[in-house]
Amino acid sequence: MITTGEQARALDIARQLIRAGVPVFAAAPNSSRPGEYHLPKGWEGTRPDEALLDRWRPGWALAAVGGHAADFLDVDPRNGGDASAEEVRAAGHWPRSFGRQATPSGGTHDLISVTGLRKATDFMPGLDLQAGTPEGGRGFVYIAPTVRRSKTTGEMAAYRWEKEPDLEGLEEWSGQDDSTEGLVSRIQAKRSAKASVPAPRQEVDLDDPFFTASTTGSTGERSFTQAAAEAWCRPHLLALRGARVGGIEEAANVAAATLSHFVPTFWSADEAFRLLTDALGHTAYDPNGPSDWTAEKFRPVLDGRRPPIDNWRATRRAEQVGTGQAEAATGSSWVPVDVGPVLRGERKRVVPELGQRQDGIPILYRGKEHAVASEPEAGKTFWVCLQVMAVLEAGGYVVYVDFEDDESTIVGRLLELGCPPEWLGPDRFRYVRPETEPRPEDLAGLFTFGPELGPDLVVYDGVTEGLGLLGLEVNSQESAADWRRLLIKPALRTGAATLSTDHVVKNKEARGRFAIGAQHKLAGLTGVMFLMECERPHGRGLKGRTRVLISKDRNGGLRQAGKPTDQPGITHLGNLVSDGETEPSSWTFFPPYEERGQEEAHDGKPRPPAQIRLTVPKVKDYLVQHPRSSTKTIKANVEARGARVDEALEWLVSNGLAVVEAGARNAKLHSLVDVFDAVQGMDMPSGQGEPTP
Repeated sequence: MITTGEQARALDIARQLIRAGVPVFAAAPNSSRPGEYHLPKGWEGTRPDEALLDRWRPGWALAAVGGHAADFLDVDPRNGGDASAEEVRAAGHWPRSFGRQATPSGGTHDLISVTGLRKATDFMPGLDLQAGTPEGGRGFVYIAPTVRRSKTTGEMAAYRWEKEPDLEGLEEWSGQDDSTEGLVSRIQAKRSAKASVPAPRQEVDLDDPFFTASTTGSTGERSFTQAAAEAWCRPHLLALRGARVGGIEEAANVAAATLSHFVPTFWSADEAFRLLTDALGHTAYDPNGPSDWTAEKFRPVLDGRRPPIDNWRATRRAEQVGTGQAEAATGSSWVPVDVGPVLRGERKRVVPELGQRQDGIPILYRGKEHAVASEPEAGKTFWVCLQVMAVLEAGGYVVYVDFEDDESTIVGRLLELGCPPEWLGPDRFRYVRPETEPRPEDLAGLFTFGPELGPDLVVYDGVTEGLGLLGLEVNSQESAADWRRLLIKPALRTGAATLSTDHVVKNKEARGRFAIGAQHKLAGLTGVMFLMECERPHGRGLKGRTRVLISKDRNGGLRQAGKPTDQPGITHLGNLVSDGETEPSSWTFFPPYEERGQEEAHDGKPRPPAQIRLTVPKVKDYLVQHPRSSTKTIKANVEARGARVDEALEWLVSNGLAVVEAGARNAKLHSLVDVFDAVQGMDMPSGQGEPTP
């Protein structure tokens, strides 16, 4: 797909772009959609900073932002881009190009001088200008070595520079390049025409990162209850409330287009406008500020004078029977569910997808309820933090509701495990320490990370304390059902997995297969019930060990990853092993069949321990490009704690993946044994391996 040499060159070009004033950011892969990526929140405000490039890892995307030192002209031949480009060239309006990139779908990105315009999407068929101004309206393009799925072949393919950027030429023409004037005049003429004429239906590039439900070009009617209409609009209004400078206008566009479908059936144009401006009131938007737009621009959208492309209308209905989302659509769950997909074999077998054991086996079911129970000091919170970190590592989103402790403990433990601080920002990770019962709007906001984007994992730490906070009884079957109704089901409806922590009774003989309190806790679980039994205590200066057991696996997809025990219904899933003799301490969740000093995966390839699982790939990537580097140099250039870098180097050498030779002044020079063999000989965590040469 892309060789190691091409990858290294692409990263070098990205660094040159940053030094020339072009912002570049890294985007984590979407684990559920190969070839798609999670854009970092606030990317519109990215500044040229080489530290952002250092966050990139194999399998991630890189993207360059327009409107700073350069803009990007995007040609999509699938939507008529070649013909449009030929027309622009024939008119002498094609701007001077300082570099050209080939896209996976057969298109191109030309690096051009700054036009001073906001981004212009589809100003001619198949032509986009990814540009921007200080007031906003910025666009971006993916750049090499990003890999995406081709819309022409369906295969995964990489972006490649056909003509490497001439950044000296770009700087030479800065502020005096009149070759963009013809392009600018075309875009301005298009915008002037759109201001007075309703926008025609047009083809939409589904690869467009700003593609939303309001750009699909559909018409007609759709029926909603009042509750369903509010549920449809709520994520877009919440996204607008959370928008940052540079993304406010785009979020307002999406929210206004969404609300317009429900005017006048559910809200008048004035009521919809108030909903929109109320959401804007939570942002940095200032109607009297320097921006070139105000909320008044959306009134024609809301009152129908400037309808969206997909001009369908919402109609009101009392109920709808026989849909797969009956409860969301009607407000009642007492309607028949469409079982057709099950009968036709369209439903996939439910398997664990989230979290991870040390050998890479996922342990949590998406959209299912899970719980873990243990005696105090069995390492339960550290085990949960390992699962949180695995979800974040895969590019996912986590909500952590803590009824027992505080943020310094939980976030501190995640950092101790090696979690990068940037993963713990509110755009990826949300920590809550509640003191009152949640309102529905509290959970709706907490579980919304963006339009149509919810959490992958919701943790409820401390069920017993949480029950008390809600005024519920630990030993009451009714209270257990109320807990599930108030907290678990709202999270499951977003598609997230939930993981609750609980205690067990002190008497082992009376403990059974579930946590302290009502048996309904176990009966209602739709995922896995984990039990933890401490065999050796954990703590500073100690090497602890806890057995992790399965007492219930509702879907039957995880037990085969463990070993049977002599207790009926109990499966040994693995061992949580800690080493408190190191600083910081290390914690690893090993499979049940091994507890060697150096653990291996099923296929015999060595895997790094959990505490250096993220550091080893960074060190290895650095050594690929910088062989014979000293320990001091590696520590200065690898984004990780110095102690973790030392451990990673020791691990690579002890597993035969790197060698050390003496250098000047007693320096230890490290090199990989063989770049390709080293990659093939190491079983890396998902998304961390090298691309295939």
